[in-house]
Amino acid sequence: MFSKSFIPAAIASLVIGLTASANAAVFTFEFEADGSLPSGNVFGTVTGRIVGVSEGDAVADAVIIDTLPDALLPFFTPGQNILKNPNGNIFNEFIVAGNAITNATFMYSRVGQELCFNAAAISSPADCGSNQNVISNREPNGTIAGNNRGFDGVTFAPVAEVPLPAAAPLFAAGLGLIALIRRRQRMAKIQGRS
Repeated sequence: MFSKSFIPAAIASLVIGLTASANAAVFTFEFEADGSLPSGNVFGTVTGRIVGVSEGDAVADAVIIDTLPDALLPFFTPGQNILKNPNGNIFNEFIVAGNAITNATFMYSRVGQELCFNAAAISSPADCGSNQNVISNREPNGTIAGNNRGFDGVTFAPVAEVPLPAAAPLFAAGLGLIALIRRRQRMAKIQGRS
């Protein structure tokens, strides 16, 4: 049924997987559309999550928009991971130090749709403009929400890590014990037939 090494390998994979996922962090982001953009015409708050960044210079695995002004809902969907859209132009760089994002330069741009954080650091921030935190759909109606305050205009906060439950190692040990008992029962049954 299972090879001799299956159960220990499965337990090792579980432990390694849990350890590896603990190294990548999740941060929330929030910025206000405050009218500081010359072309900004929508007020409100934009929130979301940055997933999979780790200590040092990091590239996010996912950037998910959670809430945004109603006027932008036809163009962006809450819960949408914008990095999954293959047609977008993406600049994706976050600097993480001591469980905090200390700098961010992010731009997603796709035929008029944009999400940008602190685009000043990009040599040519095509659609976002210098120091802007923006979410917009410039076509067809030019709906733009954001601020012109650069890195200070967006708040990043770490999401508390979910600790490994104390029961997880006990569960793994229990699985190993069950496998050992079943193996001994099978071996006893086989030896009884001989």
